[in-house]
Amino acid sequence: MAQADSTPQEDVDYLWAWADSRPTLSCALWQDTADLEKAQERKLERIAELAGVRPGMDVLDVGCGFGGMLDHLVRHGGARSAHGIDPDGYQCREILRRATPGVSVDCLPYAAFRPTRRFDAVVSISALEYVTGSGVQGQREEVTALRDFFLRAHQWTKPDAGLAVEVVVIGPKGLDAATQQKGRDMLEEATQQSSGRPPALPNILAAAQGLWELLSVRTHRQDWVRTLDAWHSRATGAREAISARWGAKAYDATIHYLALERETFTTGRLSAAHLAFRRTGEE
Repeated sequence: MAQADSTPQEDVDYLWAWADSRPTLSCALWQDTADLEKAQERKLERIAELAGVRPGMDVLDVGCGFGGMLDHLVRHGGARSAHGIDPDGYQCREILRRATPGVSVDCLPYAAFRPTRRFDAVVSISALEYVTGSGVQGQREEVTALRDFFLRAHQWTKPDAGLAVEVVVIGPKGLDAATQQKGRDMLEEATQQSSGRPPALPNILAAAQGLWELLSVRTHRQDWVRTLDAWHSRATGAREAISARWGAKAYDATIHYLALERETFTTGRLSAAHLAFRRTGEE
């Protein structure tokens, strides 16, 4: 019998049914591979490279999710420590359950974080969308919200620290309010969690001005489309198992959300960007 009253968003098995083994719920990089697991590993490698992570560093992950990046940093990036912050209690508990040596986590919003040390590098995957909030904002309000993130990251880090960000941004075609609201509603139906608001790329750059020197920026819209295709394929292949354990409604909501996301990226309403920065200032 389907468990219609279950909560798949709080069951990592549900995510494993259609995402990768970590699970990494963000854009994979598909160069030289057709395998989702390898493509997500390549993305983690790339983010670490953009942040300038080297052996012996102490690294902060803002919006660490289930901790796949944290594990990668200490196991493959040579980091001495990897500390995550995330407001989601279930995701934090999953990190604590794994108890990876060198990994730690604080379960709180980034604005409440008060570190007792400064970090050599910062990474952030799919967190800036939540910094701007879900409400409709003008350019000034969006830049102000984003600047708060960059200012705090500046305060948390040592001179010349690296910062690597992956963020979903408004695409070349622009995102109309109706499509944005539809996506927000479908995400909340699929996960029972509030959604973020993709910022405009120029606003991110304006917010970092004077705090972080931009080193590189590259968009990965087609990689996101391919990631969504992979998730959709895995989910449809696991339809019976998902429906039996979490209910047909959970399966349908997931499929509909992935299809809408694919449409918004394919049509250019949304895109994804990787940005690398270097901290300015000697203090």
